[in-house]
Amino acid sequence: MTSKSLWLETDYEALKLEEDINCDILIIGAGLSGLTTAYYLSKANKKVVVIDANRIGHGTSGHTTAHITLQHDAVYYKYLKYFGLSKTKIIAKENIKAIKEIKRIVDENGLECDLEVSKSYLLTNTEKGTKVLEKEYKAYKTLEIESRLVKDEELFIPYKLGICLEEQMHFNPMKYMVGLAKIITEKGSIIYENTRVIKIKDDYVLTEDYKITFEKVVIATHNPIKELGGFYSLKKYQDRSYTVAFNYDRDFNGMLNVIDKDGYTYRKYEDLLLVGGRDHKCGKESKKEHYNQIIKDNNELEVYTYWSAQDPITLDHLPYIGKYNRRSENMYVITGFGKWGMTNSNIAGRIICDLILKVNNEASEIYSPQRIKPCVAWMNLVKYNVEDIYNYMLGIFKLNKPSCPHLKCKMNFNKEEGTFDCPCHGSRITKDGKILETPAKKQKQDLQK
Repeated sequence: MTSKSLWLETDYEALKLEEDINCDILIIGAGLSGLTTAYYLSKANKKVVVIDANRIGHGTSGHTTAHITLQHDAVYYKYLKYFGLSKTKIIAKENIKAIKEIKRIVDENGLECDLEVSKSYLLTNTEKGTKVLEKEYKAYKTLEIESRLVKDEELFIPYKLGICLEEQMHFNPMKYMVGLAKIITEKGSIIYENTRVIKIKDDYVLTEDYKITFEKVVIATHNPIKELGGFYSLKKYQDRSYTVAFNYDRDFNGMLNVIDKDGYTYRKYEDLLLVGGRDHKCGKESKKEHYNQIIKDNNELEVYTYWSAQDPITLDHLPYIGKYNRRSENMYVITGFGKWGMTNSNIAGRIICDLILKVNNEASEIYSPQRIKPCVAWMNLVKYNVEDIYNYMLGIFKLNKPSCPHLKCKMNFNKEEGTFDCPCHGSRITKDGKILETPAKKQKQDLQK
C-alpha cells in the first residue's frame, strides 16, 4: 500500500526559470485554474507565462477525485437565499457551461484523459439529510436544472433519498492538465516549474532567484500568497479531506456524494473505486485516524493507494474570482473552490480571461471577491476567525512555537501525514521545511526546534 495520488502516475516536464524575464500576463500557479486561464488567454493570442513552485498539477488539482458536476454538495437552495433567483440561475448556467466546455476542449484537441459521461448523485441516509435534499431538489426545479429524485434505484451503498443528474462527467485530471499544458506551449506561451514566488509587487514578482516583470498577474495558487490588500485569509478557511483508492472489479459508472456527517464520495476509475471524505478544518485533527477509518468502513475491499488534499471554503460557499481588490487594475485572484474545482476552474478561466480582455461577462460580478456579503457570511467570518485571530496575536508576541512563516500562527503536527499544519490559514510544511501548501511562501527550516 502506497501513499501517493493515483493521478500523479502521469507526469509532464516543463522548464525552470533561469533568468530575469518580462511578460504581458503572468499566472502564478499551474493547477487546473491557472492552466485553464492560460488556455483561454492563449486562444485569444495572448502570450502568457505560467509559473509554479512545484510541478504542474502536483498541488490540490492532482489530489482531487475529479467529479465534473454541477452538484457541489447541497448548495443551490443556499445560493437562492444568499444571492436571489436571477444570480443563482447564472451560477447554475455557468456550471452547466463549464461541463460542456471541458468536453469541448477534450474533443476538439483529442486529449486522452479518460473522460467519461456519468450520472451524479447526492445521497442521504438520515432524516435530517432527507429534509436538506428535498430543499435542494426544490431549488433545482426553481432553477430548471433537469434532475430526478431517487428512492429505490439500486446502488451499492444504502440511502434513504437521492437526487440524480444525468450527463455529468469524470476524468483523469492530471492527463487533462498535461493536455492543456501542451496546447498552451504550442500557442507560444511558456510554463516554468519549480519556480517559487517569495514577493509580489504591483508590476513584478521576485522568485527565489529571479525577477519577473509583468503588465498583469493572476494569483491562482489555490490559497492566495499575497496577503496585504486582499485579506483573503479572513474571508475563507481551509478544509482537508482524505481519499483511498480500492481495487474494485464491479461495474459502476456513477459519482456518489453522501451529504451526511462522515459521509463519503465515490467514483470508479478503471478497476479502482475512489472513496473520499473525513473532512475537517486544516490543523484541527480528530482523534480518529482518517485513512484507517475509511479503510475500516470499506473493509471488504483491498487498498491500492491513498492521499489527501485541502481546499479553501469561502464564507458564502462561492469561489472568489476576479480583481484582487477594488483598486487593482492589473492583479487578479482565483480561490475558494470548496473542493469542487473541476467546473469552478473552468468558470474561473473564462471570467479572468474576459476581465483581462475587457469582455462583458454576466458572471464576473457574482463571483467577484468584492461582492457584498450576505448576513450569513459575516456570521461565518466571526465563527471561523475568532480562534485564528487569537492565535495570530500570540504569534505577534512570539508565543507560538512552532510558528507558521505566513502570519506566525502556531502550527500543529499532523502525525498521519507527517507534516506541520497551520489551523489559521492552511499552510502545510514538512519536517525539513518544504512548503506543501500556501499561503506560506518562504521555506522554514526550524519547525522542530
